Amino acid sequence: MRILQINTVYKNGGSTGRIVYDLSQVMRQEDIESYIAFGYEYSKTADQNTYKIEDIPTLKCNILKTRVFGKHGFYNNGVTKRFLNWIDTVKPDIIHLHNLHNDYVNIELPDDHYAVAMAGRSCKAIFLKRLQGKGD
Repeated sequence: MRILQINTVYKNGGSTGRIVYDLSQVMRQEDIESYIAFGYEYSKTADQNTYKIEDIPTLKCNILKTRVFGKHGFYNNGVTKRFLNWIDTVKPDIIHLHNLHNDYVNIELPDDHYAVAMAGRSCKAIFLKRLQGKGD
């Protein structure tokens, strides 16, 4: 089985970053392929099968756009497309969403062709997905 975890931060980024790291260690011990994608990181993390979605300058630019234009989660088209291409190369059986806060992906671009499990720590993604499905 191949599992992809997505979280805002990884390993050194507080409680949720540590949870993602610890889960990946357990998965590897159980011979489960573990992949991790994280929004950004202020410290260097170069573990096997990890993907940093966005760098800090891009993050800050998107935070500024959100504050000026008020559309949280609707920027980063190029970064999001590269990330989705990476997901397609990984071909996970399950995507485990953890804590999805900040501006590192464009919520309009993802499609629904993967099984997704969501941790109870972040209900924001459910809300955003429901908004996306309603259309304007």
